[in-house]
Amino acid sequence: MDNFWSLVITSLVSPLALGLAGVMWKFLEKRLNLRINELENNFKDKNAKTKKDVGAIYNVIAALLSNLQASRVYIMQPHPLGKNEYISVIFEVTDMGVMPIKDKLIDFPAANMPCFVGDISQRDFLFYKNISLLKGERSRAFFTNTGSESLIVKRLRDDKNDWIGSIIVDCMEETQMAPDYAKNILRAAADKIQFILPPVESI
Repeated sequence: MDNFWSLVITSLVSPLALGLAGVMWKFLEKRLNLRINELENNFKDKNAKTKKDVGAIYNVIAALLSNLQASRVYIMQPHPLGKNEYISVIFEVTDMGVMPIKDKLIDFPAANMPCFVGDISQRDFLFYKNISLLKGERSRAFFTNTGSESLIVKRLRDDKNDWIGSIIVDCMEETQMAPDYAKNILRAAADKIQFILPPVESI
């Protein structure tokens, strides 16, 4: 008899759970689309091509946020280009309830995180399963204070192979993702972004 009622309850609860999950996903998808539209509107004074590029960039990093189950996805850009004295985050999307990092990284002196900035400017792909693997006490302290547990970084380049920024997938729980899987996903994302990414000075 107990088995019978267990089967009955399961048959009733499972469709309900699936239905609630579907409703929740639609809500999150709508919220993310509204957020992308809001961010795009911040660039309303720019020319049509720049606005189109900005929309494309936000769509790519929003897809990364969802597909890689990250807390934040953002693009860290050096400026002025060639000198790389500062780093700023202009493009960022976050999961629900997660504080953005961009407010902490506007005109941030690169010299304050020399090891981290040096690594991401030179290396094509970096996978920090745990923040403790970061080089440099200042870098570890900064990302610990933002709640980060794992970072995945893909270098962005121009047609001369100069560093113009990095896509950073930021997870507030230690990721269980396979590095090779993340590398392939981020390589495809970089191909869509790196040749349309506007420099900080022009934004």
